[in-house]
Amino acid sequence: MHMCKTSLTISCWNVHGLIHLTNGDRMCKLKERDFIKEISSDIVCLLETKVSKEDSIVLEGYSLLKSVNRVRTGKGIYGGIILYCKPPIKTGIEVLKTSSTEYLWVKLKKSFFNMNNDVYICFLYNPPSNSSMSKSNINKADVLENIENEVIKYSRIGDVMSMCDFNAHILIY
Repeated sequence: MHMCKTSLTISCWNVHGLIHLTNGDRMCKLKERDFIKEISSDIVCLLETKVSKEDSIVLEGYSLLKSVNRVRTGKGIYGGIILYCKPPIKTGIEVLKTSSTEYLWVKLKKSFFNMNNDVYICFLYNPPSNSSMSKSNINKADVLENIENEVIKYSRIGDVMSMCDFNAHILIY
């Protein structure tokens, strides 16, 4: 089945946590009308979600493609990536395997979207350099080097784009 639309919208949003406390109750932004009305893209990636596996992350009108959560350290939940799409395009999107909790890759299939090339998209949340996660055992240089290698690999077989919150990290060689 081919996509009939002539355009595809993709958004990536750092939500600074989906769960917040209101009067002692855990509330999810995905249930708040003002938050939801801002979401209208065909593909939606939420970064820095700070959710646990027990949290409900249902986004009405969307299919959940992937939820990436970091291992909990102490009381806090950090980072996290959640990717949704509108149901009619789900079969045109492939979530690619990665062992990282820092980013994820998807492939938009050229045959489904009637494009000349497959499109590979990297979604990444990179914590600020002064955060406890950056100071932990995760080597940020390795993460960025892995992404660079994957960009090279995917650019040989399709088009590549990234939708990221780098928190102004740069590598100097």
